Amino acid sequence: MNPLYAKINKKLSRLSKEQKRIILAGVIALLVFILCGLLIYQPEVKRFSEIKAKLREIDNQISQILSVTEGKEFTRAIKDLNVDLLQATGKLPLTDQNIIYVISDMANKLKIDVKCLTRGSEKVFDDKILGCSIHELPIKLSFSCEYKTLGDFLTALREKSPVLIRLRQIDIKGNGFAQPNLEVTLQLCGYMSSLKN
Repeated sequence: MNPLYAKINKKLSRLSKEQKRIILAGVIALLVFILCGLLIYQPEVKRFSEIKAKLREIDNQISQILSVTEGKEFTRAIKDLNVDLLQATGKLPLTDQNIIYVISDMANKLKIDVKCLTRGSEKVFDDKILGCSIHELPIKLSFSCEYKTLGDFLTALREKSPVLIRLRQIDIKGNGFAQPNLEVTLQLCGYMSSLKN
């Protein structure tokens, strides 16, 4: 027999019936307390945490809506967003020729020596805007120009373009100190819309 068990058994045998009842009641109360904690308290804590997370998510959504409205009345903010959306869709031509024409025309106006303009394969996005499919057209443009002209061209693409064009990558190589021209390759994306699926 285990000496510890024998020692506990010896001490328990010295207790009176009343003391044994008190100890038994204490053990039962402890077991009830543990079971209540496992069966009632823990699930409630978990449920409370889930509710708290949902409230935090709703609070974040409200904050996003308020940041979009910028302190304006909500209906006014929605109208402004719709106007912005219509303006953005107005910058989506129906054909790739429009995008290529805009890029070529901007380059010609700045007297940029375009060496190569090639288009890639169109990508159609799954989501539609105002019932239109949105197409992304990759375009690679290689040319040579001076530093200032490059800056003017990039500014024109960003601020003056009547169509939506995004600059994805730019590679610049200099010709050295004697020649101020740069050899530039731009990876652009033009965006178009169509009513087709």
